[in-house]
Amino acid sequence: MKPQMKPIRNTRIDFARGIAILIMLLANSAPYVLINEPIPFLIRFLFSTAAPLFIFLSGYSLNLSFQHNKPKSTIIQRALQVLFVAVFIDVFIWNIIPFETFDVLYLIGFSQLILIALHTSKSIVKFGVMFLILILFGFCLLCLNYTFQIIEHDFSIYNLTHFSIQSALQRLFFDGWFPLVPWFCISLLGYLACSFNNDIKKFNHFFTLGFILLLVSYFLFILFPEWINNPRDKYLEIFYPITPFYGLLLLGLFSLLIGFINSTFEVKSIFVELGKLSLFVYLMHVIVINFIITKFTFVMINEYYTFLLIGIVFIFSIILLTKLISKMHPYFLQYKITKPILFLLGL
Repeated sequence: MKPQMKPIRNTRIDFARGIAILIMLLANSAPYVLINEPIPFLIRFLFSTAAPLFIFLSGYSLNLSFQHNKPKSTIIQRALQVLFVAVFIDVFIWNIIPFETFDVLYLIGFSQLILIALHTSKSIVKFGVMFLILILFGFCLLCLNYTFQIIEHDFSIYNLTHFSIQSALQRLFFDGWFPLVPWFCISLLGYLACSFNNDIKKFNHFFTLGFILLLVSYFLFILFPEWINNPRDKYLEIFYPITPFYGLLLLGLFSLLIGFINSTFEVKSIFVELGKLSLFVYLMHVIVINFIITKFTFVMINEYYTFLLIGIVFIFSIILLTKLISKMHPYFLQYKITKPILFLLGL
């Protein structure tokens, strides 16, 4: 019996994830540096592409894991690892109560667990779930009060004893940072894109379609600035909440992404390594923001130059750390004692 060949890894997925993590790194640093300067819309437009790329690719990659016959227990463990890192960040870095406002890692972790549960269902069921969630989202926007400013409580005994389950559920399902309604649809869309990839890639104009949709969405925002959401707690992304114009941006972004994934481009760069270790990089970037960037007042000619300098140093440091971890990772795996630490670090 011939040994089973290990599936060839699509490095273009890692490359896209690596680009997304770098954009997210800059986007999450901006609120602590670009405080007084007006922010060009193009920057906000760019910053708003990172999170959906991550979420879409999380669903796409999960489906690939099933197609490559990875054990279901391993896939579940990875989803739980994402949730564990999310809780670790809230408790030990931000010092806030977990499971209250739901950052992007919570969304990815919960979405992956739901997708695992839906994996054996028919595609029509998955499309039905997506349709119902979008209908529910429209209903919620029209009929419920979208909480734009989110209160995050310190991790203390008093706040724990006064934890509001009702408030947490509203943040989880509707108006947290990344609620399941409607963001789960993006993860599900990535999953379905992988399922139907053999049919999808017959369409040869994804790049053209993607660029057109992105340009249309950008100019619609310029023509109708009232559809541009204000920054939420100084975070510059324009998807709090998602609007129809932003929906066009998403369709354009995912068209480009699908075209790139199915292309023949050879990608061998540090962005691939960043993508492979994206959960670790996310953890590191939060640590740097909270314990370094937020502790200093950076003064230069203006905030843009400061942000540019910090961004260059930040990215360069993360790249060096990623290269070091990539080389050391196989060595760490030889020792059982390091496995809990690697799990904590998202490796």
